[in-house]
Amino acid sequence: MIDLKIGQIWQDWDIRYRGFSPRLLKVIGFPNDRMVEVENIKTGKRTYIAKYRMKPSSTGYILNKELI
Repeated sequence: MIDLKIGQIWQDWDIRYRGFSPRLLKVIGFPNDRMVEVENIKTGKRTYIAKYRMKPSSTGYILNKELI
């Protein structure tokens, strides 16, 4: 399991979007034990993603950088 921390930057690793400008998401909170609250760095839009998707797969995410 990946250790998620507030402040990490994750990149959308969906195969359909890899050739474009990457969608970068900053972890800003954990509303419950199964969800992660993230903010899109470019637009500022906030959304929730299931924790199990935070892994490098064809529809998941990869850790881009850790800001600490």
